[in-house]
Amino acid sequence: MPARASGSGLVLRDESSHAKVVLKNLPESARSRLQVGFGSSTVVMSVLVVGHRPDEWVLVGPGSAVDALLESLPLGQQTVSVDHTHAWLGFRLVGESSAAVMAKLCNLDLGDAMTPNGAAVLGVLARINCDIVRADIVGCRGYLLMADRSYGQYLFDALLDAGDEFEIAVGE
Repeated sequence: MPARASGSGLVLRDESSHAKVVLKNLPESARSRLQVGFGSSTVVMSVLVVGHRPDEWVLVGPGSAVDALLESLPLGQQTVSVDHTHAWLGFRLVGESSAAVMAKLCNLDLGDAMTPNGAAVLGVLARINCDIVRADIVGCRGYLLMADRSYGQYLFDALLDAGDEFEIAVGE
């Protein structure tokens, strides 16, 4: 999709090439190093760490950063690590109007009280099961969206359509 300009500052970027690694059955020492629980997220060593499900975490970021974090973690013999990079899409929607765009496609309460920065929820976005992570960037509201990659073009088009009235731009 070619980039297009926006006067509103609302930007949709495809970050599907970022590594997405799911970890399960982490030993307590690794859990305490990540310091993130179910339903929340934080950044560790330049990697977004998402408390994806109970006893399940997703590491999202550039491949080299994810690899470095994995190498630094005290993983146990029972730890399961599965790379979902090529199975899941990753879109980032950033801008003041991002919550309004999301509200057009999703019935979750995305207000600050229910989904503050760092919140991680599973929802339905444009009729697609989607992991939604509130991931503000330098004080600007933003969302990281992860779903099955086969829905990529459909979801991208739905987000562009919903953001049209807000002058959404496609970023690189």
